[in-house]
Amino acid sequence: MPKIYRESVIAGFVQVANYKSEIWLTILAKVFQVFLLVLFWSVISKTSPIEFEIGELISYFFIANAVQVLVDGEALRFARLLTEEIKNGTVSSYLLRPINAPVFLYTRFLGNQGLIIIISLALTVFGFFVYFQGNLIKILLFILTVFFVLLCAFGLNLIVGSFSFWTAESKGIRHVVSHVIRVFGGSLIPITFFPDGIKLLILATPFPSFAYIPGILIRGSITSEIFFGIFSAFIWSFLLIFFGFWLWKKGVRQYESVGI
Repeated sequence: MPKIYRESVIAGFVQVANYKSEIWLTILAKVFQVFLLVLFWSVISKTSPIEFEIGELISYFFIANAVQVLVDGEALRFARLLTEEIKNGTVSSYLLRPINAPVFLYTRFLGNQGLIIIISLALTVFGFFVYFQGNLIKILLFILTVFFVLLCAFGLNLIVGSFSFWTAESKGIRHVVSHVIRVFGGSLIPITFFPDGIKLLILATPFPSFAYIPGILIRGSITSEIFFGIFSAFIWSFLLIFFGFWLWKKGVRQYESVGI
C-alpha cells in the first residue's frame, strides 16, 4: 500500500479511537439484536420443515451479522462519508491532489472503522467456535467469499455515494439499499426459508454473499448453492466496482462543470 494511503488508514484509526464508548455501545446493541434473532428463529424453525439447532442459529447469526458489518454492507457508512464530503465541498481538496480520491477516502474510512473491524472479526471467530462443521477448504472458501463481498460492498457504497453529485440528499437511496441488503442478504431472514424459485433469484444477486453465504458455510457439506453464491459475488464484485468508478468519474465532471 502506498505511503499516503497507509497514513490515511492510521490517521482514521487515531481519530476514531477517541470515541471508544460509542463504538462499544454499537457493538453491544448488535449482539443484543443477534440474540433476539436467534430466539425468534429458534421458535420459527420448530414449526418449519427446515430445522436448525440452537448452536447453528447462534453461529449463523453471529457470523452473518459480523461479516455484514465488517464489509460495511449494513449501514453503508462509506457511502455516507462520500455524501458528506461531496455535500460539504471538502471533496475538492482530494480531487485536486494526485491521488485516487475514492480509494484515499476509503483508506481513511477503514481507519475510522478499525475498532469495529477488530470486534467484527472477534464475533466471527466466536461464531466459528460455537458451531463449525468443516475443514480447511471451508475456511478458505469463507475468506474468499469475504474478499469478494468486500469488493462488492466497496462498489455499492461508491455507487450510492456518487449519486450525491446529482442530488443534494441521497440519504433516501442509502436507506433503501441498506434495507434491501438486510432483507435479501440473510442477516435478518436466512434465505433457506425462502421458496426455491425466489431463493435462486436472490442468490443471483450480490446480496446473499454479504451474510447468508458466509453464515451457511459452517454447516453441512459444500453445496452447489454455496458455489453459485460465491461465483455470483465474484461476478458482481467486478460489475459494481466498474460501474462505481464510472459513475464517480461522471459525477466529478458534473461537479467540475459548476466549479470546484
